[in-house]
Amino acid sequence: MELMENHLELCTVCNDVYTAIHTEIEPGLKIYVCEDCVEAARYNFIWLCLHCGRAYLRPKKIFVNDMNEALIKAYKLCGESKVIQVIEMCEKCDPNGTERYMKIPITNMEC
Repeated sequence: MELMENHLELCTVCNDVYTAIHTEIEPGLKIYVCEDCVEAARYNFIWLCLHCGRAYLRPKKIFVNDMNEALIKAYKLCGESKVIQVIEMCEKCDPNGTERYMKIPITNMEC
């Protein structure tokens, strides 16, 4: 995250605080995150929907129990790293998106 002097924008996560702390997630697209939300990312997974702008915070400890071994190992290596992940579209924007993504094509098989 960078600090740009004299330029404040509303925090993309909480939409309550103006901040200069930001990062460019792709060319021309910046997200701004206040100090409180950066600190919240230490103990929570934070996802930002690029489509609607909603932010989702979920405690890391709850999700660790449902992860596979590789993800648990990666989580432990990161420790208290502060990560905010951007998603293209959340479930509220596209309720069937997860289902479509997870479906495996079934082919007709003859015995």
